[in-house]
Amino acid sequence: MDLSDLNLALNPFPPSLGTPTERLINIWADRKEIKEQLEDIIKASITNRSTEIILLHGDVGSGKTHTIKYFKNVIENDELFEEDETKPRVISFYIPNPGRRFLDLYRRFIVEVGRDRLVDFANDYAGFVYETFLKRLLRRVEDGDIRREELPMFFLDEFIKSEIRDILKLKVENFPNFGMVLLELRDKTLEDLAWSWLIGQKLYAADIRLLQVRGEIDSDENALRAFSALIQILIDVGYEEIFIFIDEVEAMIGVESRETIRYSESLRNLVDEHPDGIFLLFACTEAQWSDLLERFVPAFLSRAPNRNRLELGDIEEDEAIELIMDYLDSARIETPNTTEERLRPFTEDAIEEIRVKSNNKLRTILQNARYLIDAAITEDEGSITVDFVNEHIS
Repeated sequence: MDLSDLNLALNPFPPSLGTPTERLINIWADRKEIKEQLEDIIKASITNRSTEIILLHGDVGSGKTHTIKYFKNVIENDELFEEDETKPRVISFYIPNPGRRFLDLYRRFIVEVGRDRLVDFANDYAGFVYETFLKRLLRRVEDGDIRREELPMFFLDEFIKSEIRDILKLKVENFPNFGMVLLELRDKTLEDLAWSWLIGQKLYAADIRLLQVRGEIDSDENALRAFSALIQILIDVGYEEIFIFIDEVEAMIGVESRETIRYSESLRNLVDEHPDGIFLLFACTEAQWSDLLERFVPAFLSRAPNRNRLELGDIEEDEAIELIMDYLDSARIETPNTTEERLRPFTEDAIEEIRVKSNNKLRTILQNARYLIDAAITEDEGSITVDFVNEHIS
């Protein structure tokens, strides 16, 4: 007996370790209320270009990471809007662990962005900066400050660099050095140094002089300035909403209380500097939820109203059945026509028994379902019943 005898091309349930595939990321666990709440908040944030903070909490194995990756995928594939609706220009990032200080968060954010994508941003931003430069130049001609016959001298390399620095001081006023180094990513002779500086690596003084900047991204304060600068640059090049999903927030709670407070203060400053265009979702285990509320500064928490504090609870009976069917459907060789065919090889009673033995936890339900499929194949068993579940799961 093999999987094809069960109308399955493969075991559809995820292994206990590993990153979910595209096929699995698209599956939702039938928690309609949470799904609709998040969809409404995300669509409203895009439509209004507002900044939103979401706090998502739940027990270990409740599906927080899957929820994040599901909605990241939805955003990237423009699935929130109908075909005839204008598709907004949005971008999303996933940070699996924020680290213990804001500098950790910044570095992990840049790693998630990646060098290739950062080069793309640099090219987009170069277009924005040069367009701004030309508009400023033409305005000075119109105002009579420059005669047209003098224009060629204003396209000399040194003048352009000086003008660009002035533009960056206005556009990225908190950290113009960041904008300058980002643009250097386009220079083949400096791109490696620029990437090292942007990611917060220690550089020799001579290398820093080559980049024509002062200082490095080596502190929480400079990390905040750099993070804020990149967000402003993304907004300047036309992104309407920037989604940042941050998992395992309990990592920042596992340090001294004053460090957590300082961390949340940096997050508050980031949000204050960008009242429009940022969507931050933080996922935290239930065990650390009360610590998070206690240690985060009230000024930051006040930006996450109660409607934005979402709990992933236990999986109910109907949800478990729908969940199992959705996973099975994703691996079917032929499309089933009835509920019984969709559930095969499981019976409804067997799924309820799996849910109970899994303590209603999504991750454990899926792991047990995978194990039972493998066991059924090994033992040439075409039906997974309550008795079969009890024989294999204590």
